Amino acid sequence: MSHDTKHRLVYMANQISKAFAHDQEDKAVEEISNHLKKFWEKRMLAQIFEHLDAGGEGLDPLAKKPWLRCSAVRSRPSVMVRLDWLSCGTISA
Repeated sequence: MSHDTKHRLVYMANQISKAFAHDQEDKAVEEISNHLKKFWEKRMLAQIFEHLDAGGEGLDPLAKKPWLRCSAVRSRPSVMVRLDWLSCGTISA
């Protein structure tokens, strides 16, 4: 992933998290998750997981939480399982 792409995705994730930061944390994480599910392509999600594996530099703590809260993601790191994050139980349809 190019530096520009990574920077743009980190910026976008942080902006989304800031939009919901006024909510209680659990509600904010749910809303961020729903937004990502609706509007981000699988390719973008895979790139963010790659970035998280490298330490997630630049991502706000709230922006990281939707990915880190899904136990399927934490316990099974393959990219295909990560793409199944879209159906993780922490995200409402």
